[in-house]
Amino acid sequence: MERTIFGFARTAWRKCKGDQLAFLVDGAEYFSALDDVLRRATSAVHIVGWDFDPDIKLRPELSETLGRLLRSLVEERPNLHVAILVWSLGPLYSSRSLKLYSQPRWADHPRIQLRFDTRHALRGSHHQKLVVVDGNTAFVGGIDLTSGRWDTPEHRIDNPL
Repeated sequence: MERTIFGFARTAWRKCKGDQLAFLVDGAEYFSALDDVLRRATSAVHIVGWDFDPDIKLRPELSETLGRLLRSLVEERPNLHVAILVWSLGPLYSSRSLKLYSQPRWADHPRIQLRFDTRHALRGSHHQKLVVVDGNTAFVGGIDLTSGRWDTPEHRIDNPL
């Protein structure tokens, strides 16, 4: 086994080689690519984040929210499962997604699992932000699926989106 300063056996489940890599810096680019990949999902969507807001729109010009999209995908595809892990205090800190604490309608489907991660020291959190679709496409980085993350390369402060 390859040794690293982080200790592979302690910090990773497994490693594998990827065929492609792209850097998606802005929310508009990331959310658009994620929307495309989610709409092609067939078996599994895994989401991990500091916060998660099902009411965001991955493409602001569309009326469908992320929560509605995930719900419609599992209803259309009987083999699709969605698992979402959110840091338990993320919605509280952001105050943008407090509705997650009640059983939201979009998530009451038996193949959508919404869980809260509570296994941290006081004021500790998981900060991973990742989405894995069908075990072959992964988005790993610093943009949570929550409000206030959509932007463009111009980063205009007065952009209403």
